[in-house]
Amino acid sequence: MTDKEKYAKKLMDTVGEIDDKYVYEAQNYTPKKRMPGYIKAIIAAAASVFLIVSVSFPVMVGVLLRKGNYSSNDVNVTPAYQMEQSMSKSDAETYKTLPKMTGAALIWRTAGGGYSCVPISEAKAESIIESIGEGGEKPVQDDGTRIWIRTDNGEFVSPHLKRSPGNVDCAVFEYSPETAISDEAARMIAKIINERN
Repeated sequence: MTDKEKYAKKLMDTVGEIDDKYVYEAQNYTPKKRMPGYIKAIIAAAASVFLIVSVSFPVMVGVLLRKGNYSSNDVNVTPAYQMEQSMSKSDAETYKTLPKMTGAALIWRTAGGGYSCVPISEAKAESIIESIGEGGEKPVQDDGTRIWIRTDNGEFVSPHLKRSPGNVDCAVFEYSPETAISDEAARMIAKIINERN
């Protein structure tokens, strides 16, 4: 027997030892269906659009809020945020250089330490004071802003404090916020400041 015949015999013996299940699978093989190229392109384009929108939306909202070109319909902006934005746009002075106050007024100090004052009607002062919650929520954090409402009779009341005789003074006074300003009071204060600026 030649070498060639030996190799052929050995090969046939080895092939005969292959399990029939593997032979059956090889005979009935069907290739997997591949996704067409245009489907892949559509998925890639949709993912790109989603990525662009999800990255640019927060940036656009931030730009609108920084410029102050917002409305409650454009973005979910809280009244307290609108009030703080209105306050920060006003000119600030030292307390001693504020004009002499007669009658009702809205006075505030920003976190930077500057004071501002806007004369208001007694009716507006009473409306803000009435909107002060008696057991409102605690403020999330103290941002350094302080607000006082001066009434016609010279009392100073803060919407950051619970309504009580101990939270009234005859001048601007230092305090630690006890309650968050109600949405109604924040809307009124923002409206007053925006009307005057």
